Amino acid sequence: MLPHKCQTVGWIIIAIPFILLGILLLLQLLCAESQFTHLVERYSWILISSLYLCVPIGGAILCFSKEKEEDEMIMSIRLKTIGIMAIAELLICVVLFCYWGLNTTFGFYNPAAGSTDYIFFRYLGHFIFCFQFPVYFLIFKLLLYINRKRNEE
Repeated sequence: MLPHKCQTVGWIIIAIPFILLGILLLLQLLCAESQFTHLVERYSWILISSLYLCVPIGGAILCFSKEKEEDEMIMSIRLKTIGIMAIAELLICVVLFCYWGLNTTFGFYNPAAGSTDYIFFRYLGHFIFCFQFPVYFLIFKLLLYINRKRNEE
């Protein structure tokens, strides 16, 4: 486990793509449309790459950082959260593979006809990969909050 101070580093790393998106939106307001289109075509890969790199790395740092007071209760909540995430990801994968498998088996998926199902699943897979650690962190914090509220009563 990483020290608690690493959570700040994780949040900063996660913020990088969103800061870049804010800069891009600011440029849209300030630049002419032709200049903005040229900027997006030229530099959009930076935003996409930072999203695919920074969110999973920052999320992993958040997930593997200790809380201020780490005890057995927090470790059991971490274990429950891992179980919830494993079940959720397994269900998502089963549903997606069954849907895609049925479409390809019975001929609903036709790449020659321009079916966009493949693109949808590709981007959904990227989304799941990028946001699995931040979602784990949010579920962990929610369970921790609920547990602390119960202990206060």
